Amino acid sequence: MNLKDAEIQYALAEAKNNGEDNDDDNPILNNGKRSIIEEQEAIKKSIKKVLSTADEDDMLFTKKVKTEAEKAKEDEAYIEWLKGQKSELPDSSMKTDLKYLHDYWNDPSLSERDRFLRDFILNKMHLRHADDDDEDDETK
Repeated sequence: MNLKDAEIQYALAEAKNNGEDNDDDNPILNNGKRSIIEEQEAIKKSIKKVLSTADEDDMLFTKKVKTEAEKAKEDEAYIEWLKGQKSELPDSSMKTDLKYLHDYWNDPSLSERDRFLRDFILNKMHLRHADDDDEDDETK
């Protein structure tokens, strides 16, 4: 047996071992590490296992429900930001969406009509007028 025959025999033995040990629970490690695909498959299987063992009522992700105090605090911060009293807004997505309105309402050259409209909306005067209308309807 020469060196070339020994290499062929060794390669065949390795190929045979690789074919036999192709078990998904215990993947063959290359240089002591798993390949990316093997890692992803292992993660998928572990997630599926957790989801299958979890109760139907037990949710993996739940939506956080804000309390009335948290909602009021966010609304107050939002109104102060629109009025120009605050420079930063905690919710950056809302800030990017309404930056134009903030800049327009805080423009010193804003017309009297637009200032009235801004104050009417931000001070929630429309709600007070709606309450007055409801009281008038009840007295009639």
